[in-house]
Amino acid sequence: MLGLPDVALASERHLRSEDVREMVAQGTILSLETLLERHADLLNGRLLDVEVEAEEEHGVKRFLYEVEVLGADGIVREFEFDAATGQMIEMDIED
Repeated sequence: MLGLPDVALASERHLRSEDVREMVAQGTILSLETLLERHADLLNGRLLDVEVEAEEEHGVKRFLYEVEVLGADGIVREFEFDAATGQMIEMDIED
């Protein structure tokens, strides 16, 4: 995809924090703060983990936020969002 920065991938395709900051500054992806504000209804609870990953499928690269939250109901949910648009892609309940 044109216009995307070359990022150095850490193990398991997770992005380094320096790359994430650069991509947010360039407007390539949303900031975590923006994502949390947009999805406050889904992401209310205790934030347990956040990862940003690069994924390439059919020659198209995209970036994903994976956000793990412990809800007030005691259930841990993992959400996957498109990091560029903020659109939720999927939600899983952790065992």
